[in-house]
Amino acid sequence: MKRRTAFSPVLALATLPLAALTAAPAQAQRFSIEDVLSPGYPVQLVAAKDADRIAWIEYEEGRRNVYTAAAPGFEPVRLTRYEDDDGRDLSNLRISDDGSTLVFLRGHTPNRDGWIANPASDPRGAERAVWAVSTTGGEPWRVVEAWNVALSPDGEWVAYAKDGAIYRAPVNPGVVTVEPERPLFSVFGSQGSPVWSPDSRKLAFVSDREDHSFIGVYDTDNPGITYLGPAVDRDTSPTWSPDGTRVAFIRRPGLPFGARADLGDASPDDLPDGMTEARFAGGHDFSIWVELGNTEYRDIKAAGEYLRDRADVDPDRIGLWGLSYGGILTAQGLARDSDLFAAGVDIAGVHLWGNSIDPETVSYQSSSVAEVENWTSPVLLIHGDDDRNVAFSQTVGLVQLLRAQGVPHELIVFPDDVHDFLLHERWLITFDATDDFFDRYMGGDGAVATEGRR
Repeated sequence: MKRRTAFSPVLALATLPLAALTAAPAQAQRFSIEDVLSPGYPVQLVAAKDADRIAWIEYEEGRRNVYTAAAPGFEPVRLTRYEDDDGRDLSNLRISDDGSTLVFLRGHTPNRDGWIANPASDPRGAERAVWAVSTTGGEPWRVVEAWNVALSPDGEWVAYAKDGAIYRAPVNPGVVTVEPERPLFSVFGSQGSPVWSPDSRKLAFVSDREDHSFIGVYDTDNPGITYLGPAVDRDTSPTWSPDGTRVAFIRRPGLPFGARADLGDASPDDLPDGMTEARFAGGHDFSIWVELGNTEYRDIKAAGEYLRDRADVDPDRIGLWGLSYGGILTAQGLARDSDLFAAGVDIAGVHLWGNSIDPETVSYQSSSVAEVENWTSPVLLIHGDDDRNVAFSQTVGLVQLLRAQGVPHELIVFPDDVHDFLLHERWLITFDATDDFFDRYMGGDGAVATEGRR
């Protein structure tokens, strides 16, 4: 069997023998976790089409701000003054063609219940909204509450999808706008992914009809909708040509009968081709697959065995540390090979693939919980309970198993935070706790508690 997947790194840690440590130069420079995480870094670089101007979002110890720079010197100029590590994310930076206006989203993405992440637990709650700022300076202003944004090339409008419809709001420099009451247009299906034409007069969008979808184009000058090559397939990701005369998009097969039908006791192999899987001629279906069955863990075990066999590594002090998929593989190593891996730090890892606990299923056999009875090495678990990538229940369920098996474990839970912690302070807590955990256990300076700490 096969499944889709994504990867995050896992780190194998090995402790050098005491003789090797004492041989290190006394004058070696030391640095802290705070030092390592203190430099700011830019993300989401954008450039104006018709001006020599760029802009970006800078992350500086939890403070997120918008910067710009223009020719000829391209000296950075800070445009916003968000001074706190408050977890309010900035994203989706867009710049008008003339480089005069920037818009961005302030606030993190909603979870499945529509809840905007509020990692600082602000009693007023949190929102995700479009903000704008002029590249010539001045205070930024709130445009409209929205979870996504498309800026018209002329910088005058933003379009966004909400509740299955497309809305439009004026950017209106310096003026607080009223939330639009009506969608820009109303048609059957769920509308999303608006994209402006280069002349700012048309909007391409995706019209989702459940088992198929269309690419539509709405004309703002002469209100009307044109569907491009409507068929029985799922069309997405519209992109305008530079001259605005054509739209490219991705087409995937529509849903087959078997996608929503009850198969009963029938096997897909007993049914006609095309009943359970949809493909184009030649067998193409625009899918990327990898092997199912935990084969990637072999690399982790091989790395551990390599370290164990090195003369300059203490074989009794090899540990694992990882976030996300790295957390998955950390738990795999501790559950399957506690004799090889002495301790681990598992941050937001998946411990039960799928939703079956049938020991005969491949998904269960590929999960760390399948080998929990062999798990003896101590583990530090760290997770935010508003994680939108890995359900917090993955840590909740694992702790019940570790308690029942008497496995030494410690626990750090970040209320209201997401997969990649939004508060910089929590990264410092995470790395300091990781350092302390490995130092206490793999340094040989004491036992590890069997109940979680808060």
